[in-house]
Amino acid sequence: MGVDKAELILPSAYEAGEVNQTNQSPQVSGQADEGKMDSVSTMGDLKEKAPEVYRAMLQGIAMNVCDEMRRHQRRLKEIMRKARSNF
Repeated sequence: MGVDKAELILPSAYEAGEVNQTNQSPQVSGQADEGKMDSVSTMGDLKEKAPEVYRAMLQGIAMNVCDEMRRHQRRLKEIMRKARSNF
């Protein structure tokens, strides 16, 4: 009776209206005290209005940096291995 996860189709940020169409920057929405939705334009605003989202975003950025560093380290290790085998 429940919905299968494979059946869920989530809209893209553009389709969901979360992208400002003038400069293509994502708009993060948070609950204001009156219950209305408002947009966040700076990292400072995001940190104040939605600290959980801010932390999750920073964690995602950090994970991407670590993954990229790991790929570069593997590539450098392979280059160095090939260079040693040529001498």
